[in-house]
Amino acid sequence: LFLVTFPFYFFFLEYRFGKTIGKFFTRTKVISNDVTELSFGQCLVRSFCRIIPFEYISGLFTSGIFWHDSIPKTLVVED
Repeated sequence: LFLVTFPFYFFFLEYRFGKTIGKFFTRTKVISNDVTELSFGQCLVRSFCRIIPFEYISGLFTSGIFWHDSIPKTLVVED
């Protein structure tokens, strides 16, 4: 159940609003590397990258860029 609802939460909110609930509070949003809105595919890949084992420590080894941003080519920027 978790493996289905967890990616869907991120996919739906980021595709619809460009941000999750936490990003509303931090006043940040997700955009494509080419500074455009996220595509359907980028949102889908970004959501499923979050369930990769050790994804949450991937930013420690890649200058703070986590796999869920580097693989779908996205950025988190101030809103």
